[in-house]
Amino acid sequence: MFVYSENQVHEVKQKLYELEELCRDKNCFRASKSTILNIAKIASVHPSLSGRFTALLDNGERVVISRQYVPALKQRLGL
Repeated sequence: MFVYSENQVHEVKQKLYELEELCRDKNCFRASKSTILNIAKIASVHPSLSGRFTALLDNGERVVISRQYVPALKQRLGL
């Protein structure tokens, strides 16, 4: 498991569901089976194919938000 920060990549021992639990009260949400995103680092979100969304992050990276996690994103954004 890897955690990406602004300038570094850290390897962590926790499982994804454990990190998700730690980040629950923060600006983070589960975006797919393998990704947790910090909402504060999302520059824009666009609809994609099959009900998925694509998030453009502040660092220019694009991340797919699985359709089963789109409602969680909408709830966090107040949509």
